[in-house]
Amino acid sequence: MYVMFFRLVDRTELEAWTLKALDDFETEDTRGEFSGVDSDGDGFVTWGEYSSESYGDDFTEDSEDFRNPETDEWREFAKDFKRDKALFQAADHDQDGKLDKQEFIHLKHPRMHPATKVVFLEYILSSSDADKDGAISLTEFLGENKKNADAGDPEWEIVEKDKFNEELDKDRDGLLRGDEVVQWIASNNKEEAAEETDHLIGECDTNGDGKLSVSEVLNNHELWLESDATDYGRHLLQRHDEL
Repeated sequence: MYVMFFRLVDRTELEAWTLKALDDFETEDTRGEFSGVDSDGDGFVTWGEYSSESYGDDFTEDSEDFRNPETDEWREFAKDFKRDKALFQAADHDQDGKLDKQEFIHLKHPRMHPATKVVFLEYILSSSDADKDGAISLTEFLGENKKNADAGDPEWEIVEKDKFNEELDKDRDGLLRGDEVVQWIASNNKEEAAEETDHLIGECDTNGDGKLSVSEVLNNHELWLESDATDYGRHLLQRHDEL
């Protein structure tokens, strides 16, 4: 079995590796989706191909349901359509009217590129920032999460308040702004990578030097095969010298 270590690996290196593995795992399905949306097989996705796949051939900006939606469902459909078109245009970094595979990933995961992240942030604020101050307050946060809360769970508000205060509001100013808002809707995997790194080092670092050696990894190979850091073992068998 190949192992990705040929020297001591410290916490910073391991966390960076784990974050990359988590991001790769998250976008793997998107890479597979690309070929299905690329209906003419030319290696690019146009807006026509994407909108046809996502919304159907009959739903366009000229359709009556788009211009004059009569139900909440159609209003949300039109809103999502406009959001996706704005994200498509932002993801089209070379402005050639079509997306390659990497640009398509940015469309589907807008937090991964500054241009699409700006559009994504604007969309979240347009939906959730009731007082239009450019930030999300605890009241607005709870109001949005209440829509999806279990009505029979008396603890939901306590849990969500803790999440707002302890996880999302990094600067402790009582508001979510910028990346804090994006993190609320689309996690950047950094916290998960840090937690997994702490777990792996805690379990494997037998000499307490804060680094991992080949023997420390091999002595805990089952743990590594089950870890997100190796994408459940797949990354142990490829690109093993990247660290």
